[in-house]
Amino acid sequence: MKFLAMCLVLSMAFAAAVFSAVDTSPMTTAAGRIASIDSDANSLVVKLDAPKGDVMDLTLVVADDSKIIKNGATVALSDLKQGDKITVTYKSEDGKNVIVNIGVDSKT
Repeated sequence: MKFLAMCLVLSMAFAAAVFSAVDTSPMTTAAGRIASIDSDANSLVVKLDAPKGDVMDLTLVVADDSKIIKNGATVALSDLKQGDKITVTYKSEDGKNVIVNIGVDSKT
């Protein structure tokens, strides 16, 4: 009986550790044009298409696991240029907007 109780406690502790490691940050998707790129800071600023004709700048940081897709291929931040039309999915981490993925419109 003690063995069964010990196995149950250990499995619950293991499950808690696994679930606490899962990233639960909500993701946001936005679209706009790249206003500027800072390769040194690994970041970019996007002018978002906002309702009512308002324009909003959003600063985003490229992480090691961020995906940038252009013409169906994975590319680097250096392959993007000012004026590219993009759709970006990002999440907030430590007060920064961290890119999950970017899709570049193939017409730009």
